[in-house]
Amino acid sequence: MVDDPDREASKTQTSQAPPHSDGEAEARLLSAILPWLEQLVPDPSPSRKPPTVPLLTFADVVTYFTTQHPGDPAIQAGALLRRPHPAGQLVFQIFLDARNQMHLDSRGRPYGRLMVARSLDNELAEKFADVDLVIFR
Repeated sequence: MVDDPDREASKTQTSQAPPHSDGEAEARLLSAILPWLEQLVPDPSPSRKPPTVPLLTFADVVTYFTTQHPGDPAIQAGALLRRPHPAGQLVFQIFLDARNQMHLDSRGRPYGRLMVARSLDNELAEKFADVDLVIFR
């Protein structure tokens, strides 16, 4: 389920998975989940806009993955996906199973959160570099 980005966080440490040399796995994951995730973007009415954070940090992302983990043992990784947005970057933070598929709750919604980040800290910006998807293991 898409959660409030301001929730507290910090449990255990996760790290970014080593990048694949050809990026094919990331490209397949991105092409598989992006259309579905884009359907979750609320309509433009002010009451339905995704929450905005002034600065999204690498520590914020790791903390969310560790403290907001739904507790399902099928979840093996996380993904952070960004898309351009007029106010910064639309960021999807989701949990993945062992096959790098989005893990869904009983109502068919992905575990994770959606937000608009006005900016990224240097560490997180470096992780994205020239890609729009970062996998955390």
